[in-house]
Amino acid sequence: MIDTFIFDFDGTLAELTINFAVLKARIEALAERYAGPLESSQLPLLERIEELARAIHIRSPHHSRDFRNRALDLVRATEIRHASEGKLFAFTRPLLASLINSGHRIAVVTRNCEAAVRIVFPDIEKFCHAFLAREHVKYVKPDPHHIERALEILGKADKTRVMIIGDHPLDIKAGIAVGVWTAGVASGRISITRLIEAGAHYVAENCLALFRQLSEKDLVRGLNLCMAANTIRAS
Repeated sequence: MIDTFIFDFDGTLAELTINFAVLKARIEALAERYAGPLESSQLPLLERIEELARAIHIRSPHHSRDFRNRALDLVRATEIRHASEGKLFAFTRPLLASLINSGHRIAVVTRNCEAAVRIVFPDIEKFCHAFLAREHVKYVKPDPHHIERALEILGKADKTRVMIIGDHPLDIKAGIAVGVWTAGVASGRISITRLIEAGAHYVAENCLALFRQLSEKDLVRGLNLCMAANTIRAS
């Protein structure tokens, strides 16, 4: 039985609206203004910013901090702007409410900024026991610190009863690093095939389909999935 669930946010509980390729290109262009052309990288956005800041520091130490601050300001502004266009999936509130009402522990862990999440989900604290955005931790997932901090808040020691759920291989990587169950949902922009390749223990089209699967396998009990499904049909 799994009694604790750690959810990603964008693409998992809410629509994913940011074009990260465009945002990353803007960050690269900003870095070139400080240090000229720099070697390309496949790192995720936040990690790429840190890599670029280090490269700029080598060439121009006094510009590194300024670049980093401006890059993170750009990321935050983009997140907030796109949050105003986003919305929760129809099943999110009823699913989380059913999990809490049936005695499960819930955390939402995201690389996004707090302000953007609260625009989309202003009453998030009513639907989880822990909420950790980018500003709340020193290192974000896939660094295990992000997940470990959530488990500390939840007071959870038995990792065999914990599952992390997300729409990206970074979520799966984080879960594997911590040693918990992992589930990938294809409700963002990553296919089920890629989530399986990342090592997800379970995969589904979205969270509602995932919890149907977990219920059928008797890994979770007491959920009112009909309420969540009816919400989708009514939306």
